[in-house]
Amino acid sequence: MSKVVGELAILQLIRSRAATSQIELAHALGLPANTVHGIVKRIEAKGLVFEQRQQRGKRGRPSVHYGVSIPGHVLVIKWMGTDWQGLVVGQETGAESQIARLSSPTVPNITAAAAHLTRLRDLAVKNSGLRLEELDGAIVMLNAMHALDGRLTSSVIPWVGEITEAFLSETLKCPTMISENLHAAEMELRRWTREDARSLAVFNVGDGVSAHYATLAGPWGQIESLPGQVGHIEREPGGDLCGCGNRGCLETVLAGGWVQHRVLKDISNGAQTVLGNSLSKSPREFFHDINAAAIEGEDFYARRLIDGFIAHCAWGLSVAIHMFQPDIIVVEGYAFEDRWHWVERITRALPPGSLQFRQQELRLERQRRRPMDEMREMAAEFFMSREGIPA
Repeated sequence: MSKVVGELAILQLIRSRAATSQIELAHALGLPANTVHGIVKRIEAKGLVFEQRQQRGKRGRPSVHYGVSIPGHVLVIKWMGTDWQGLVVGQETGAESQIARLSSPTVPNITAAAAHLTRLRDLAVKNSGLRLEELDGAIVMLNAMHALDGRLTSSVIPWVGEITEAFLSETLKCPTMISENLHAAEMELRRWTREDARSLAVFNVGDGVSAHYATLAGPWGQIESLPGQVGHIEREPGGDLCGCGNRGCLETVLAGGWVQHRVLKDISNGAQTVLGNSLSKSPREFFHDINAAAIEGEDFYARRLIDGFIAHCAWGLSVAIHMFQPDIIVVEGYAFEDRWHWVERITRALPPGSLQFRQQELRLERQRRRPMDEMREMAAEFFMSREGIPA
């Protein structure tokens, strides 16, 4: 096992919490204890892991376990379309309450993006009590993936291909990298492995619609990921033109910005609803207003809108379930924020037998990972990349 491969393997195990002590690491990798000891000490000297002593009983010395360390300060930004989060993460910074948040309408171009990024940077740095020049750098997560030509592509941020690390570094005034971020399902599964969950899918509805799958495989507790394209399966033939280039995708009937677009079109065609007063709000706030209009305002149009949303979600969720057949499926995204009763309705609307696999009931759950979990993962990715260790 090469030096880099050994370091990467151990970092993967510690990050996933599949093995956190030297004894567990040696067992997982099938390596001698003294070999693992040397690798761990080498990683520790780089500042990438730290000791966590755990007292398991009243007698004996506490056992030594390891956690991933953040050896400096890095600005972490998560930009998912209309939803923005920023935080300076370091050893003594990064309380979740300090996460700077922005909600905005769809960003029309790269100039507007630069203004939003700068504003979010300033808020995050101010919350940290540090100065910009005290940062080691920044890392940015985008709602995007790399196309075959290496350029970024996204149905949520259509012009995302114009964004480069050079542009981000110039905008944020510090060395910046684009995160090769873990899928949501990978991070979520880490929260369930102690409960014998071996596979998990995440169904997300927010600025877009996605389904991601992760499963534990291999002797290292390695996590494999398959990004789902559920949001771009045709749902309404001949419907609205999606950012992916096709018409009538599930995303065009469920995602926040598209729901607002549909309401605007219906109002212009004579629909009677109070939701016209909410069209200038962010999609996150708009979903809240739909629920309030239906329940508190007894708005008939809003009720029908929710009924359609529930039906489309049940269809998309059933596709994801049959595609992945996971042990657990987590439903998340700002469309469901504080509206678990919508998820309960979606569950009842699923086709018969959708939740039955391998003679056991599939569980729908709320997400366990916190925004801070993702922020720290990204900060660790920044410092690992700087040390030449693949994330």
